[in-house]
Amino acid sequence: MQKLCYITAPKKSTNVTINCDLLAKSRALNVNLSATVESASSQILASSELGRVAVSHGQP
Repeated sequence: MQKLCYITAPKKSTNVTINCDLLAKSRALNVNLSATVESASSQILASSELGRVAVSHGQP
């Protein structure tokens, strides 16, 4: 199975749109949104990759 991403890849600044209440509550708890987005994205990619591999092996 291929790597989902390279851990040492450079970071890139970007803008995101987020619910203002969610942002305020996250900031109040000192949530690192960059790390949270990276973690969630990695989980989504891993899940998607597992599904793709299962389908390519004839599994439902």
